[in-house]
Amino acid sequence: MHEHWFNDWREFKETRLLTPENYEENIARFKRYSKRATGRALRLQVSKPLSRVGQLGDMVQGKEPKDFYFRSGADVLDALAEKLVMVEAGYLLGEGINPKGINPLEHIAATTTSAGMAAIYAVAMELVRHMPIKERKGKRFLQGKTVYTHTNNVLGERMQEMGLEAAIKIDTTQPENVESALRENRGSIVGIFYEPVTNPLIGYTDTRAIHQIAKEYGIPIIVDNTFLTPYLQQPFRMGTDIVVHSMTKYMNGEGDMLGGAVIGPKEFIKSLRGWQTTTGCVIQSPSLALSLFDRVARLSERMEIHVENAEQIAHYLQNSKYVEHVYHLDLGENTRNGSSGAVVSFVMNGKDEDEKIRREAALMQYLIDNQGTILYQVSLGDKEHLMIGETTLGTGKSELPVGLIRFAVGREPEASEVIKFLNKAFEHVYKN
Repeated sequence: MHEHWFNDWREFKETRLLTPENYEENIARFKRYSKRATGRALRLQVSKPLSRVGQLGDMVQGKEPKDFYFRSGADVLDALAEKLVMVEAGYLLGEGINPKGINPLEHIAATTTSAGMAAIYAVAMELVRHMPIKERKGKRFLQGKTVYTHTNNVLGERMQEMGLEAAIKIDTTQPENVESALRENRGSIVGIFYEPVTNPLIGYTDTRAIHQIAKEYGIPIIVDNTFLTPYLQQPFRMGTDIVVHSMTKYMNGEGDMLGGAVIGPKEFIKSLRGWQTTTGCVIQSPSLALSLFDRVARLSERMEIHVENAEQIAHYLQNSKYVEHVYHLDLGENTRNGSSGAVVSFVMNGKDEDEKIRREAALMQYLIDNQGTILYQVSLGDKEHLMIGETTLGTGKSELPVGLIRFAVGREPEASEVIKFLNKAFEHVYKN
């Protein structure tokens, strides 16, 4: 199904892209290549002046870069794409991995989209659209059972509209489930999609283990790295084939713009960009692309604060009499400093489900009445601390534990202030 790019890519992945389990990218080097300048001026117009008569025709035919109109390409989009490749795969330049170093831009490319969901949809479509319609019957994706709600829709309903079956949902945190699903559905799986750390229960999927299984079946692995970011984990080092991001979250860091990204094999991205040009599934403006370019360069500084705050707050919650359980992991060598990210979920204490729901609702109301330190708000990756009660959302029945709170730890204020606020909030919620 993916012969036009997958076979050559697999050889490169096995011989160059993978790193030893105990390899950790030096943080100083990570910061250095994430901040590399473009070396060229970046135009912020939707179209650009042509330099000679007939040049447009050469661009359309692919003889020159198609940067005559922003939807087709632009230097600022190229700069952002190169930045994304470097933060996810710049380790290839490092000593100890490849003796002479490898320029990741020779093998890996990236493209940006209007939102994270657009990135996921674009990848799914690119994997499917080359398949003859009559061959799609019975084909489907294999996905983690806990993924973003709208990802379920893309790999389910939207793929059914394309002639596939709805995705099979499995618990990818247990690699043997992947092995069983691939064996039982041999020849029908288009790709494996999951989030290495699940939202909101912080379950971990070991990409190295999934890679060892998937390579025997020739199935590409697609990883949504939004939660961890390349600061905490670079999935290419572990065996993934395609990485997607909601750049709205940590890559942006301010919660003020939408964006998505796909990083993967150069030939795959080249084909995907052609589809983007005709569908308009692109980032929305040159100025937005430039803002994201600047913010990705500062990702490590922001994530250091997010993660440090999350560790302190998780420790506090684990020792609080008002909390029954905390979802936060030490992932050892799988991530930088073993961090499972800056989302800390916890269950309110209560003698039964009714009390837990009541306490959860009371805590959310306290946030509404005392806005500032923690906001009653969805999303993650913002400067602010964001909290949401999963049971009291009002969106219907959920399989999540009753009384579950998702806390997207921010950067400001510092953890000590947040802990003081939580103390007051819990005392108020449990005063009677």
